[in-house]
Amino acid sequence: MSIAGNSTSRGTGQEGFTLFELVVVIAVLAVMGGLLIPNLDFGDPEGDIKAVVKTVQDGLARGRMLARLRGEPMTVTCAASALIVGPEGDRYAFPGDARFVRIVRPRGTDGPDRELTVDRRGIISVCILLMNVEDKIYSLRIPAVLRRVEYVSGIVDFEDVTDEDAR
Repeated sequence: MSIAGNSTSRGTGQEGFTLFELVVVIAVLAVMGGLLIPNLDFGDPEGDIKAVVKTVQDGLARGRMLARLRGEPMTVTCAASALIVGPEGDRYAFPGDARFVRIVRPRGTDGPDRELTVDRRGIISVCILLMNVEDKIYSLRIPAVLRRVEYVSGIVDFEDVTDEDAR
């Protein structure tokens, strides 16, 4: 026996960690993992374009709501990095490095290069928005009555759009 009363003999089977120490270490690791995992980029290639689609849907829904509430047409302007809605200029910024390229309209339909019109009933001018997301071009199909914006990889012309989308 030592002077302090602690046993100095080895091999008593009492070496190792206590249960409390193990629980504390596991808890610390869990907290660190919880902070680290959300910040990891797992490289979801579809994640960026889905975020762009959501932004476009939100901006167009705002334009549609304003047009119906005010009973007058609203303009949605496509800037390089955002949608700008209505006379107040509500901005819906595109996420990441997404950039607006141009608007493709049906044959025989004219309109400004960077603007969509939402009439007083909330009907949106049918078009396709070409977007550059991470150096890849996507075509976002904008239907007249905003149900949902669909996208495809590459450049799509109106021959590729179904009749239902063009209504």
